[in-house]
Amino acid sequence: MESRRNFISKGIKSAGALTAVSALGAGTTKPAQAKQWKRKTNDSLIRVGALTSGYHHHLHNIWGPMINPVPQNGSVLPRMNGMVMTHVWDIDKQHQKEFAEKFNVKQVERYDGMVGEVDAIMICEVWSIDHWPQLAAPYLKAGIPVFFNRPFASSMGRAKAIVNLSKETGTPICTLSSWEYSFPASAMRRKMKVWGGDKPYPTINGVVAYNTSADITHDIHGLWLILAGVGHGVESVSADVAGKDIYKTTSTTWTFKFKPRGDDPPFFACLVNTSDIDSNGWLKVITDKGTYETNLMFLENYDIRRYEYFNTPLIEFQKMVERWEMPQTYDHILDKTAVFLAGVKSHREHNGAKVRIDELPDDYYVQADTGVEEYPKDMFKN
Repeated sequence: MESRRNFISKGIKSAGALTAVSALGAGTTKPAQAKQWKRKTNDSLIRVGALTSGYHHHLHNIWGPMINPVPQNGSVLPRMNGMVMTHVWDIDKQHQKEFAEKFNVKQVERYDGMVGEVDAIMICEVWSIDHWPQLAAPYLKAGIPVFFNRPFASSMGRAKAIVNLSKETGTPICTLSSWEYSFPASAMRRKMKVWGGDKPYPTINGVVAYNTSADITHDIHGLWLILAGVGHGVESVSADVAGKDIYKTTSTTWTFKFKPRGDDPPFFACLVNTSDIDSNGWLKVITDKGTYETNLMFLENYDIRRYEYFNTPLIEFQKMVERWEMPQTYDHILDKTAVFLAGVKSHREHNGAKVRIDELPDDYYVQADTGVEEYPKDMFKN
């Protein structure tokens, strides 16, 4: 089958040419003269490959049933997007087999065995996160867009490796939280744009946020919600944790210091992560034009949660494949990755004191979950 490389022109525009504080919608990144994915027929679905398939985050239990409808939590919803999973690979062959049987997809023997067989790739098993750059490489080189689960990378070196390969090949990437593209977050972005007038944002004086979480990995929803609402450009991060360790917390508090934006002064954002029976999260932004607050409420049942929250990153992923346009800039993706890593470093090594993003070593490592998949040492050798 013909590679998708034949359908695109190389070369993504430099992220440096984009404003450092552009909104998610305004700051998209699109390959120059690239041809978008097109449906062969009106009912054609984007063929998605599952590259890793374990139980540790999202694809097996949340996103998978929304792409390939199967019974989940006592219900089966209709297909919720224009995609279909067709293939799977995992280093754990038992996980691979169970995933293939659950979603009726084809197993492949090699991690690069879906090149030429799928239109897009999803990498979601956090226990394999150290190998995401190598796993994604053959697909990015073949012009196959890749969706990465949070937190995108376990070090800035790995994050930059993925971003650089995406730039070099002209193949778009995304890494998304369900909170970022929920309706409340979208409404906040619109308000910030309106209040900003001829600027991307109004003058922001401060941000206060809450996110439901009982471990560091789920803190990311709140961290990324802040950046989704007010843009990137973080100077430093501090974090303090109450709980046994970062994988089992009762409460955490994160503080960002944002860089000055033009003539506007720097501002701070504070995020508290704990549990609330009524809200997934909320965000309050104090500006020179007024204060805007939004709330991501818990909804009446799991089906509605899938519509309102869990399907939104899948729709953004689908749009990226169809339009060849990234929902967020490379700078935004790297900032999202850096704030998480810097916050963990603040807690572990600096007793909650601030860590500057520009001083974060590329090799500073955080495993976002409690386990690590074992890979053969020579697996990625040419």
